[in-house]
Amino acid sequence: MARANLLSGHLTAGFEEYVWHRRRTINGLPELPGPAWDGSDPAGKTILVYCEQGLGDSIQNARYIPLLEARGARVILSCHKSLIRLFGTLSGGAEIIDQETPPPDYDLHVPIIEFPRLFETALDTIPADCPYLSPPEGQEFTSPKHIFRTGIIWSGNARHQKNRIRSMALDDLAPLFNIPGLIVFSLQTGEAAKDAGNSEFGHLLRDLGSGLTDFAHTADVLRQLDLLITADTAIAHLAGALALPVWVLLPFAPDWRWMLRREDSPWYPTMRLFRQPAPGDWAGAIDNVAKALSDAAAEKVRNADKEAE
Repeated sequence: MARANLLSGHLTAGFEEYVWHRRRTINGLPELPGPAWDGSDPAGKTILVYCEQGLGDSIQNARYIPLLEARGARVILSCHKSLIRLFGTLSGGAEIIDQETPPPDYDLHVPIIEFPRLFETALDTIPADCPYLSPPEGQEFTSPKHIFRTGIIWSGNARHQKNRIRSMALDDLAPLFNIPGLIVFSLQTGEAAKDAGNSEFGHLLRDLGSGLTDFAHTADVLRQLDLLITADTAIAHLAGALALPVWVLLPFAPDWRWMLRREDSPWYPTMRLFRQPAPGDWAGAIDNVAKALSDAAAEKVRNADKEAE
């Protein structure tokens, strides 16, 4: 019921029903001492915010941390170690800790996934003031800046229960490799990164994924690209939270947060959605991406030529 409402854009009703996730054995809530925050006045309270679901969920809902602090709370944010440096760029003074370590004393606790409900988020009140995260200063990687620099990710977390339908093979992206004025970087990590070695297009990719250390490092790489094209992964949320251009390839029946029949996302103003026209039809979605990408690459080349004149 929650997912049906959320997918349809009825966010208030959807988030109210989503509290049933507390009873799930997968991604259920841990038992923590002390009372949970129920949305009441948090002023003067120390609130432990913990990330109990996916990395993308954590990045999406981190936008609420400064809002909680603005209401007078002191926040301790417990998250996966790969997010610690990134979340350190949130505005405010939240204390960021590794979720594997015991938290310091707190008054109340709350899972980050429940912020949209507790802040009474509706479709027209989503706090979409992006960027709310920022990349740290890093090292520039070498690439011609007059060429359209595109990052690609074709598969998400292999352990995700729906990864099979939300991911594709590298070879499915073949139409992108015939576009002139383009340089393609792979930000793919995990087992799927090995696809590059088995694909006829693998030699056209410049590998960046194997060197990524955490999400802050990934953010630094993303800021140097013209565009990220990705399957539904945590890095899609990262690019959106950084207010960087990102195109997301979605299955015909997508995750609730992308809703239905729209090409944009109210959560991320710089995001564009490309959906399968029919179940399993990655070719149709990728053809649409290729057409849009060809136009974008050509425009950058034209602008570079004008500057050189």
